[in-house]
Amino acid sequence: MCLLCNKVLGNDAVKPSKLQDHLRRCHPDKTEKDLKYFQTLKDKFQKRPTLDRMFASTSQRNDDGLRASYNNSLLIAKSGNRILSEKS
Repeated sequence: MCLLCNKVLGNDAVKPSKLQDHLRRCHPDKTEKDLKYFQTLKDKFQKRPTLDRMFASTSQRNDDGLRASYNNSLLIAKSGNRILSEKS
């Protein structure tokens, strides 16, 4: 993916010569930028908020809640089985 225009590039377009061609054709004003500029873009892209990261803590709490609910249901079912077997 091009970090400048967010265009998803095909597998064959990831070759260095084709990446340079894309940079020259689509972003001529960025051709003189140094490596540090592009590394900064990459870091910002990787640190951007995503849905997974925003809801990670919520889903973890939901998982814990589901686990607790399952454990409670299992205990109730086990105790119910003992009560039924004692009545028989």
